Amino acid sequence: MRIPRFLLVRLASIIPVLVGVTFLSFIVARVMVPNAARAWAGLITNAAVIHQLTVEYHLNDPLWQQYGYYMYDIVTGNWGLSPSTKLPVLYEIENYFPATVELVIVASILSILFATVFGVYAAVKHDTKADHAIRLTYLSGIATPPFLAALVASIVFTHLIRVFPSGGELSPGLVAPRITGMVILDTLITGKFGLFANALYHIILPASVLAFLGYGIGARVLRASMIESLNQDYIRTARSKGLAESRVIWSHAFRNSLTTATTVLALNVSALLGGTLVVEYIFSWPGIGSFAVNSILNYDFPSVIGTTLVYAIGVVLANLVADVLYTYLDPRVRL
Repeated sequence: MRIPRFLLVRLASIIPVLVGVTFLSFIVARVMVPNAARAWAGLITNAAVIHQLTVEYHLNDPLWQQYGYYMYDIVTGNWGLSPSTKLPVLYEIENYFPATVELVIVASILSILFATVFGVYAAVKHDTKADHAIRLTYLSGIATPPFLAALVASIVFTHLIRVFPSGGELSPGLVAPRITGMVILDTLITGKFGLFANALYHIILPASVLAFLGYGIGARVLRASMIESLNQDYIRTARSKGLAESRVIWSHAFRNSLTTATTVLALNVSALLGGTLVVEYIFSWPGIGSFAVNSILNYDFPSVIGTTLVYAIGVVLANLVADVLYTYLDPRVRL
């Protein structure tokens, strides 16, 4: 099966997943909430606003009709108005989402780097003190709740030793040009290298916290896969031919371990997306995670449902990318 056809088939398979997500969000917003119009109106409202929302979202119609209207609104881009900001939810998501993408990309790069270095080194030093120390480190990352890791990092690195700033994409008073919404990319494109360095300085700590939380699973799987590969006959053959140990490890064992690790790293992107909810809020990062937390605190149901759908799309796309990468990492895999 060629890649274009494979992509079409996989994209088609995503549709039922997204329909399921929208159905669950519909149930939460319209059925499980005693007074949906009152909840969607926000904390401060009046009877006229509640009546307007009841009519606008057809809340007096049968549930199957409400779901039909709900799906039509999602497809046509009418995701409702945020009662907190009085702006369209889709506009708010478009405004906040690039910052989250930027944070997840940097955190993913760090996570892959940590998982590769520590996973391979632990496999090479199997059952030694170095291996045990690395396993303790990544297991700590897996077991640590995101809010605790973010709070500890913030207290230690921004308040005690003051190595990194307390939060935000840029220092107060600095404004970056907006092209894509990703400050690092926008400042690089426009040649604002001073702002670029400042943006990198601000993103290191929250991205490192996300990477610490997520790299452990990848390192653990890569370590196990590498240990298995290093005990295979083709590794013994490569060593018997006099190949350098570094080439045996990276060109033979590591390459054959990538297929398994790719699945975990793709799922790790999903975990990183989920971790942004807390990390962004603690580090005052202006992304969709902070927007979602503020929406929850303000009972902003339209925004909560919109961000839920965006996170679901991100998860399924990450898995799609992993499936496509299989064919490049392992020629034996056919689409």
